Amino acid sequence: MKLPQPVTLGFIAELIGGELTGDENIIIENVAENPRFSSSQDLVVVFNPDDFKDFGSIKAKVFVLPKTFDEKLNVPIIKVDKPLFALKNFLSLVQPKRFYPQSGIHPTATVESGCHIDPTAAIGANVVVGPNTSVGANTKIMANCVIGGHVIIGENCIVYPLVCIADYVKIGNNVILQQGASIGADGFAYVTEFPSVIEKRLKGDFSFDSTPNPHHKIPHVGSVVIEDYVEIGSNSTVARGTIGNTKIGRGTKIDDLVIVAHNVTIGEECLVAGMNGFGGSCTIGNKVVVAGDCGFKDHVVVGDEVIIEAMSGIMRDIPDGQVQGGIPAIPSKDRFKQMAQIRQLPRIIQDIRDLKKQLKDLLDK
Repeated sequence: MKLPQPVTLGFIAELIGGELTGDENIIIENVAENPRFSSSQDLVVVFNPDDFKDFGSIKAKVFVLPKTFDEKLNVPIIKVDKPLFALKNFLSLVQPKRFYPQSGIHPTATVESGCHIDPTAAIGANVVVGPNTSVGANTKIMANCVIGGHVIIGENCIVYPLVCIADYVKIGNNVILQQGASIGADGFAYVTEFPSVIEKRLKGDFSFDSTPNPHHKIPHVGSVVIEDYVEIGSNSTVARGTIGNTKIGRGTKIDDLVIVAHNVTIGEECLVAGMNGFGGSCTIGNKVVVAGDCGFKDHVVVGDEVIIEAMSGIMRDIPDGQVQGGIPAIPSKDRFKQMAQIRQLPRIIQDIRDLKKQLKDLLDK
């Protein structure tokens, strides 16, 4: 990445709070995306030195490394407590300008009666805002968003293009909704007048019946509450509650293509990677980390500070602090033990065959 303007190594060290070994007047113009492909003109950030057996193969001009790194290198080094956090601080300063709408209401926007739009807020082109909706100070609603009636959006939020926010949703301060997010659509909830196929099978009834038994939509009279500092990724959906609210806790970050069903509660400061699906009425604790492509059975309860590995199926409650994975998800140490045992199965099967043959030979004698 080419920097907007050249900066000195001393400036970078001061900015990221690092300890510099080397000439502070060295000029830096580029930051390498990957240390392995860096050039002799680049600054590189190494998050985990254990990934590199030979630092001499990295053609970097300057290294940013953790303070625990004790190998001597022939180039300047900036040591920091946490390289990724240092990179965050650096990129926050040098990131290119983003293009947001100006404060005020764009001439092509439609704002219905009873709305309170703070004068410092920005309502972009072709935005539709329903009746009696409130938008707080310095919030930016970008082009082609649709916001329902009686919605509350707090201060310093960014709502990127093509976001849909349904009626009665409440959004806190400093929330980011990425492109195409859907907040407050009806959940997937239906009921049949007579026993459904699922209900019959659960009772052991495997009979067939051609009589019509339509699925009746259950009204969703709850809403969605999104607390402060939440970010929701592109094309993710958060359904409104059937009774009561779906809730996303303060500081939680949700990636792209995530489905949060009706009446789910996700706690504070959680990290939810892409392609996850939360069944209705799940309860997720605080500081939970969910890797990609997991599925949660409805009504499960996940405790605080749980880590769930990628491509897991969560079928039952998980206590606080556990690391789980697999389908169905179990504690990771148990899963790895099972995997090791499974790898031994071919040998065990062959041993059994050999024993059977020996036994047969003995019986024949």
